[in-house]
Amino acid sequence: MNKFCLIIILLCITVKSYCYGFDYNGIHYTVLSDINNTVEVSSKTDVYGWSLYSGDIVIPEYVVDSSNKSYKVIAIGENAFRSATDLTSVSLPESIETIKKQSFYSTGKLEEILLNNVSFVGEEAFYGSGIKNLNIPSTVKTIEKDAFSCCLNLTEVTVNPSVGMTIFTHAFYKCNNLIVVKLNNEIVERDYTSSSDNIPSMFGQQVKTYIIGDEVTKIGNAAFTEALYLESIQFPNYLKSMGISCFQGCTSLKNVILPKGISTIPQRAFAQSGLESVIIPSSVMTIGDRAFQCSNLNDVTNLSIQPQKIDNYTFSVHRTLHVLPGYRDIYNKTNYWMNFNIVEDAEDNSSGIEKITDYSDGLNEFYNLSGQKLKQATGIVIIKTSNGSKKMLIK
Repeated sequence: MNKFCLIIILLCITVKSYCYGFDYNGIHYTVLSDINNTVEVSSKTDVYGWSLYSGDIVIPEYVVDSSNKSYKVIAIGENAFRSATDLTSVSLPESIETIKKQSFYSTGKLEEILLNNVSFVGEEAFYGSGIKNLNIPSTVKTIEKDAFSCCLNLTEVTVNPSVGMTIFTHAFYKCNNLIVVKLNNEIVERDYTSSSDNIPSMFGQQVKTYIIGDEVTKIGNAAFTEALYLESIQFPNYLKSMGISCFQGCTSLKNVILPKGISTIPQRAFAQSGLESVIIPSSVMTIGDRAFQCSNLNDVTNLSIQPQKIDNYTFSVHRTLHVLPGYRDIYNKTNYWMNFNIVEDAEDNSSGIEKITDYSDGLNEFYNLSGQKLKQATGIVIIKTSNGSKKMLIK
């Protein structure tokens, strides 16, 4: 009998520890641990199962139960705000690290969410919500499948620098109006195997512009393969390398200016893409096999003074090649480059110098590159005029 009573007592303690809940300022909380004094936000519904949450909600970092015991809020529980159709805003404390499965499912009037210190976003967490812009902080480590799927008002996503972040395939599935993604993150530098597990598989094929931040120095293998609606890519200033097939099959990508600093354009980098023009910087020493197998590539600008070694399959068509003045002859004598119609009209503006000129105008002010005002100007300087400031080489 005593043994039986002991079992009952232990069961009661267990049930209380993991199922005990209470309301605080209109929000229901479920205790996760009586030892650590932690709770999660949980659902609150009427007799028909409809959510009772609406309007603007502020979740505090600490809450108190009826016995005046304090608990720390560390999670948004599964289905907590599911189908809260009149929920307009939720303010999360920095203590919340986990947003569980379907926690904000179908919250169409929720237009903004600040993830603050969140590290985990569960499956379908914001499925069908009204979020318009999303900033993913560096604290986030995992975004599960369909976490932001069918967010039809979502137009822009920013992913901040982070180490070890995982964004599952279809995390942003059917976000039909998501057209700009800003990536300053190591997910760009990872090597992928195909279009089934790469960046477009996370954010969707509909994205038109990817802006890659200066924290990124490498674009991984197949990173953007078959991003079918990608129209423009903003490369980081400090990009050093690109992976095999990184933009292969990007059929809407028409024009690319590669940044100075990369030394190799790898094999199939832009194969089967929609490229019509490309500018190859002077830093490029090697161009890989079938790198520009693009049937619409009409204009190639090569700023190198030494033609790179290529073969007959590097470019699928040989139309107009723009080179620096004085270098037409050397390209005309180099295998396969000679197949182009070569024009000496290229300009290398990679130094940032806008003009070379003679100056003796006392009406202008001159500064060195550190911002110090100069009495006399020679070399590369900043010139301040009535029309603004420019970097120039003064003779």
